[in-house]
Amino acid sequence: MNVNGFVKNNINGTVSISAEGESNILDSFVEKCRSGSESSYIKKLRISEGPVEGYQNFTVKWG
Repeated sequence: MNVNGFVKNNINGTVSISAEGESNILDSFVEKCRSGSESSYIKKLRISEGPVEGYQNFTVKWG
């Protein structure tokens, strides 16, 4: 999947994601986020648009 940005596991147990890519690819990415993995529990998914940051890759951040 051609998505750039980051995912961050927050101290309070939530997850933050900032993602950039083509619209149709981001739509698929959001659907995968809605589904989660077998071991995840998705209580709420909030999506908002923001400025383009120009991410060059996708990384995992902690804390």
